[in-house]
Amino acid sequence: MSALATVTLLPVALESAHSSSSGGVLVPGQTPWHPEYPLLETIQGLSMLIGAHQAVGWDALEVPAWWMYQIVVAEDSGRPQVVGDVGFHGPPAADDLVVEVGYDVVPAMRGRGIATAACTALVNLAWRDGARAVRAEAEISNEASRRVLAGVGFAEQPDGSFLIELPS
Repeated sequence: MSALATVTLLPVALESAHSSSSGGVLVPGQTPWHPEYPLLETIQGLSMLIGAHQAVGWDALEVPAWWMYQIVVAEDSGRPQVVGDVGFHGPPAADDLVVEVGYDVVPAMRGRGIATAACTALVNLAWRDGARAVRAEAEISNEASRRVLAGVGFAEQPDGSFLIELPS
């Protein structure tokens, strides 16, 4: 397997997030998008994330710590391009500090280590912001996603979810 892709995580702009959650469209920023982006899961995930933050009193004027990020990689030409997204499903419960994550890469860019690199970066953000564990889900039939999680260090749990705990 090749080395992990070099990725940059770019927070989804608040203006774009608010637009998409109110029935509008996800608005491109300055970084060009791959022709297959955004994915349906991007819009659904962003709507779920905004709802989770609103439920805990988010004022919606600042990007919260537990947010969604666009995955940016350099094209063959060297120009950056958004090829997917990775993010938290919402803030952790105050009593357990466990967050759940999700990720997706456009089909044309899968199999290049992009999801693994992006998920690794997101887990590091979780540690920085105080999480004690990160949870993820992957269908049994989704071998690629299961490999991503294993590559990041997640361990499959008895309930079928995946978990990685803050290193001591």
